[in-house]
Amino acid sequence: MKVMVSFKRRLSEVRDQLRRACSRDHDASSSPARRCSSPAIPQPLSTKHWGRSESNPSRKAAFFRTYCDEDGRAITTHGIERLCEDMEIEMGDVRMLSLAWQLDITVKWEIQDSTFSDVCSDLNVDCVNSLKRELDGLVYEARRHFKEFYRFVFNFELLPGQKSLSKDAAIRLWSSVLPVCSGDGDRFMSDWFDYLNMANVHGISKDLWSGFLEFSQAVEEDFGNFSEDDAWPSLVDEFVAFQKSQQSACPPPASVPVYV
Repeated sequence: MKVMVSFKRRLSEVRDQLRRACSRDHDASSSPARRCSSPAIPQPLSTKHWGRSESNPSRKAAFFRTYCDEDGRAITTHGIERLCEDMEIEMGDVRMLSLAWQLDITVKWEIQDSTFSDVCSDLNVDCVNSLKRELDGLVYEARRHFKEFYRFVFNFELLPGQKSLSKDAAIRLWSSVLPVCSGDGDRFMSDWFDYLNMANVHGISKDLWSGFLEFSQAVEEDFGNFSEDDAWPSLVDEFVAFQKSQQSACPPPASVPVYV
């Protein structure tokens, strides 16, 4: 899995921080019975199960069998639905999309036995509760590699033979993933959705999907640094023109003098 290597490396780095911090506490302590306190972790990765024994192979196998299909080869959509119910989260939740990204799933919601086992070992989980506790760490990794995650989500959502997402599917995904982006990646989101509905847009191409992310990260909220000469998708140009016309039609109220 292409992104799991970086995730493993991050886990290893934080474990090293824990070991060094514990060593310093031990050296500074005058009492040999003193136990090291947990140091503050600089990033929000889950550490609740680090240090316990590795996930139990038989429990991992049972975990997989609980949700796999009848032939026992993979967890498919029906099994994912039940897994989400047990974790009390939606299938479209950014945590599930982050899990799919870490699994590097090539067929939508089809997780092979070997892939599932590898991820359980990497995350040290063997049941629903332990997996749920690790999901926030996966979202953090998605934030750190957001452009890669964002590209994955588009391809993940496509049905066989599709080249574009439906407008409704794109809006649902944007609503889930853009708030994860660091900065103000979601600041145009509400106006953008309204415009897509008003303009009767039916499909969202990969070019438009990528272009809107770049636009939302680069352009100021008042469009002051927006240039029509830049290579934006045509629908983004039209969106900006519409928003500017709306702003011109509704100027801000004049300031009222205050008399003292």
